[in-house]
Amino acid sequence: MSLAQWLENSWLQAHAATPEEFHGWLAQLDRSILDSQVSGLSAAGRFRFAYDAALIAATAALGAAGYRPDRRDSHHVRAFESTEFTLQVANDQRDLLNRFRKKRSRNLYEGDSDITDSEADAMLRLAIALRSRLEEWTKREHPRLWPA
Repeated sequence: MSLAQWLENSWLQAHAATPEEFHGWLAQLDRSILDSQVSGLSAAGRFRFAYDAALIAATAALGAAGYRPDRRDSHHVRAFESTEFTLQVANDQRDLLNRFRKKRSRNLYEGDSDITDSEADAMLRLAIALRSRLEEWTKREHPRLWPA
């Protein structure tokens, strides 16, 4: 599969991010990373902020590539899975993103609050890694998004 095939399947929509939009995502991503490190937050709170940062990174990468997830169905799944094609995220990291996506959903929608400090820390490390990859990848592959 490819992102173009995802578009044909209506899993994505065509959307070329502007530099302003892209840098808005970066600002949100950075705020979420910082928020996930505020002392005194519960593991669940830190996890949610880090999760949001990872989702923003995946969405920004899709925007840089000319797409956005279709919001009707599974947009978190599509955003995270698309990192295979955009940020070249390895299978094990995508599997971890998917596991954490399910955990977030259970926590948010089912009241399951078993998020541990180590899971929150792992989610944060993953978000920081995605942020770094996003910057490197867009500067190399989509320099139009960066000021000259």
